[in-house]
Amino acid sequence: MLQREAEGAKTKSRKEGEKGVREIGGRRMSGGRLCTLLGELGFEGWEALDPDSFEWPFQYEDTRPLLHWISSSLRTSNVLSLSELSQLTLSLSLTIVNFIVNY
Repeated sequence: MLQREAEGAKTKSRKEGEKGVREIGGRRMSGGRLCTLLGELGFEGWEALDPDSFEWPFQYEDTRPLLHWISSSLRTSNVLSLSELSQLTLSLSLTIVNFIVNY
């Protein structure tokens, strides 16, 4: 389904001179936007990333399904915070231990 959506997404270059910017799934994406998205999602150290080093994926048709998924799916509302991740890890660990003990 993801591949079908990605294939159907209109992908086009923006104005000449706007390096690497593409419309993927109705959202403008570029190396800079990808770095900003990582920052919005809480990725530590995103400020030190070089946006130019993330431009290459936008040049290849094969990477567009993944880029479409990233641009259309990842939001702060569906990414776990560090504390939520810790709680989930603890909960899963206790569930596994409980299963093993009771099996």
